[in-house]
Amino acid sequence: MRALVLAAMISVAAAPAMAVPADVKASVAAKAARSEANVKLDALRKPVQLLNWLGLQKGDRVADMFGGNMYWAEIFGPAIGPKGRVTIWQPQQFYGQKVFDRLTALT
Repeated sequence: MRALVLAAMISVAAAPAMAVPADVKASVAAKAARSEANVKLDALRKPVQLLNWLGLQKGDRVADMFGGNMYWAEIFGPAIGPKGRVTIWQPQQFYGQKVFDRLTALT
């Protein structure tokens, strides 16, 4: 039993050391995969600096709150990779038809 508890403690303690940083810089630089309006917002929002400071990792699960324009989702998706998950949350009362169409196209 002690060996099982010790093995569990070691695997939990080692998990952060195995985490791979997300490639935020490449994700932001992939301007062809992002909308022109969102690329213009980069100068003010400084996504590379912010997400590096937050410690975004490959495989993370992230939320794009009030993500109707998909600014952060366009960056998160490629940065966290196929094992990660991006959830876009946008209250329905803020939907215009254009936002509704963009979000339903993702499902």
